[in-house]
Amino acid sequence: MPRRFVPSLTAIFAAASAIMLSFAAAGCSGGDEQQIIRKYFEALRLRDQSTVANMATVEYDMQRDGTVQNFKVLSVSPDRTTKLNIKALAAEWRTAKDDNDAFQKEIQTYLKANAEEIDRVQKASQSGKKLSPKDAQLQSTWQNWVHQRADHADKLTTSRRKLAAETRVAEISTFDARQPIDVNDYDGDLISKDVVIDATLKKGDATTNDQMVVTLERAVLTGPKGERQGRWIITDIHKK
Repeated sequence: MPRRFVPSLTAIFAAASAIMLSFAAAGCSGGDEQQIIRKYFEALRLRDQSTVANMATVEYDMQRDGTVQNFKVLSVSPDRTTKLNIKALAAEWRTAKDDNDAFQKEIQTYLKANAEEIDRVQKASQSGKKLSPKDAQLQSTWQNWVHQRADHADKLTTSRRKLAAETRVAEISTFDARQPIDVNDYDGDLISKDVVIDATLKKGDATTNDQMVVTLERAVLTGPKGERQGRWIITDIHKK
């Protein structure tokens, strides 16, 4: 009769610990990411635009790409950290705005003092009449004012666009109605990671499975009110 194998208590505890660790690892792998992504796709299905706007800068097109029925997380990349340069860009925008405001006052003063002459010279020029030296000088001066106005407007638009791009994720990520902050007074880091998911998609009557990459980002800011830890938001979704 063969002898029965009776495991020792040490072996039993070791096996039990291994099983518990494997379950814990399975439960934690992609857990936070899965919760965020699931909430996003649920909000899309419910057409809850308020929730979508509060947790993403990108909107997944269900009509074009199909409705996500369910999904599982396949992998999560290591975090990537990028320095934010908000305060410097905010200062650049404020300088451009102040310069533009001051120039607008100057050009309005000049226009007010010379409006009739400018109008007369422009009409004469458009009709092909030869301008006197004095009128030609006035036209040249006015054209210079117009070019300067365009330059100021371009600098203001460019600086505003750069600042908006730098603060877009940070503003949503760190928003707290109970403790509002002006992110223009803060600097910090933008942390990013990519989550690969296997999604079941329904488009019309067809159901397919596709792997997708979901990019999550959050800001960690430091400024007048100390450190502000932002929440993860979705900034990109594309098929792998």
